Amino acid sequence: MHDALVAAECDSSGSSCHAVVASGGALWRCSRRAGVAAKSPLASLSAAYTSSHNDLKVWAAADRNLTTLFAAGSGSRRGVVQLRREGSTLRPVAELPLPPGTPTVEEWLALEMLRDDVLLGVMTPGPTLVAWSLKEGQHLGAWPWPQYASITSWCATPLGNMFGVGAVQGQAEERRRELELHSLPLPDM
Repeated sequence: MHDALVAAECDSSGSSCHAVVASGGALWRCSRRAGVAAKSPLASLSAAYTSSHNDLKVWAAADRNLTTLFAAGSGSRRGVVQLRREGSTLRPVAELPLPPGTPTVEEWLALEMLRDDVLLGVMTPGPTLVAWSLKEGQHLGAWPWPQYASITSWCATPLGNMFGVGAVQGQAEERRRELELHSLPLPDM
């Protein structure tokens, strides 16, 4: 079982697909070919770091080469950790500060890259959207999103679109198991 999908890519026919997932502080390459499993991770954090940060459950890659990554703990009061991949080693290089006035993190729900230079985080309570400019090295702000409390999965596109999936609200009992895709307007950043 993996903690998070970090990156995925398929050719135009869908016949050749691969993904990189995070599990237990390591990155693993997976492919569409059945029965093929990686014997060793693509990269991993040190055992000492993992023992004190074993709750990294949401991840995002800042580039296609997986050299700069971000991770945050589920149920953690810590911030978002910036990681650098050097060969098969992941090294923590910084912790991103939360914008002033941001509530204390209860849980990180998602980390997503927007364009090539903006990192978005979705956290509880709220949910609350948090954004950092990687180019400028500063936070862009935090916005309460209580209207999206029913959303359970989040994703962003590099072009600046954000989507969420949540249960259909206000429907008869038999439809409550259905999911709905929402296009989420982002605040001006």
